Amino acid sequence: MGAYDVARLRLRRAIAHGEHLAQLWNSLPTEYLCTPKARVGPNGYGDLIVTNVGEIPEELPLLLGELLYQLRSALDACIYQATIYATNQDPPPNEGKLEFPITHDPKEWKRLAGRRLSAPARHR
Repeated sequence: MGAYDVARLRLRRAIAHGEHLAQLWNSLPTEYLCTPKARVGPNGYGDLIVTNVGEIPEELPLLLGELLYQLRSALDACIYQATIYATNQDPPPNEGKLEFPITHDPKEWKRLAGRRLSAPARHR
């Protein structure tokens, strides 16, 4: 496999899950749908409240979880390959710690990026 092929495969898998999820969702009778309400506080944080109005097929949350997992894994695969490129080492240094940082707080992102994306630079 070439560089980034694993990330591409995971992305294609996420797309397939998303298409299946959309088909399943679009086939639901309207009585199965939920009523969402968003509540945002003055600090910018909030809650999403969902009132269930019917039974949701068991497959739907599984597909959503698998889709999100594949998207996350695609990001991590990109980081892994980029680190191989940056360090010219395969496996890359700190391979077990490499992970794409995900957070809603930009300051937290910087802290997480320093910890999860750290690898020595390539020596030329």
